[in-house]
Amino acid sequence: MNMKYSYSFIGKIFVFIICIFIFYPFVDKFLNNLLGINETIVGNNHSLVGRNLVEGFIWSRNTINKFNVYQNTVNLNANQYNMQVLQEQASEDEAKELLRTGYWPWSEDTKKQYIEGVWQNPIIKFQPDSALDYAMKLYNETAAKRLLSWNTKEGQFLLYGSSNASSNDGENSKKNIIKCSEDNNPILQKTTVNGYNLFNGFKNTTTTDIAFSDIPNEMPGFSFVNGPCNPCSVLNDNLDYSCPFKLNVKGDDEISDVWKDLWSM
Repeated sequence: MNMKYSYSFIGKIFVFIICIFIFYPFVDKFLNNLLGINETIVGNNHSLVGRNLVEGFIWSRNTINKFNVYQNTVNLNANQYNMQVLQEQASEDEAKELLRTGYWPWSEDTKKQYIEGVWQNPIIKFQPDSALDYAMKLYNETAAKRLLSWNTKEGQFLLYGSSNASSNDGENSKKNIIKCSEDNNPILQKTTVNGYNLFNGFKNTTTTDIAFSDIPNEMPGFSFVNGPCNPCSVLNDNLDYSCPFKLNVKGDDEISDVWKDLWSM
């Protein structure tokens, strides 16, 4: 009886140890959240935002604590921030400016671009100055530029693609849709509409990847600035702004100002 009890007890201990290894990441994350400790990634190493880190855009513990207090008092926790992403977008000095003045620091060019964007947007009913005042309390400059970028011709192309291209197959004209793929590593693809299924009414389509060097041939008005690359890379998880391009729309191939900034041109 004692031997059976010993085996049972040892078995329970063994199962308990296995459970610790399996569920440790979840328990650890729960405890970190409970204690107000957030994890961030520095390079390839995982570090805790509570240490005085200076690499890249990682803020000091003192600034993070003050930002959390600001969030819970002045901002009434009205807007939730992903601290990892926020520290990648804004420097510690920018965060200190927000804490001191209540506004994220923006350059005059970004302010001008934002006001122009408000004027041109028929949906936004705010007065431009009021909209700018509200936005500078909410968005750091990098985030604001990325928001502005989607309302440009470059941003619209990356988000929605183009259906202007067409190809001829004998007497039949086929409609082509050029668009970034919807996955974690998007690339430009061509979807050809070959007609409609007579039974269910669905489109009959064929989708193929476009080689970078072939994009200007497949997409009228498209040209690279520095040579062939992946224009859709800005949509991946790493937000890669390393592939500048031009779009000639109605004779205008000028790159939008916000994209010049994002592409560091």
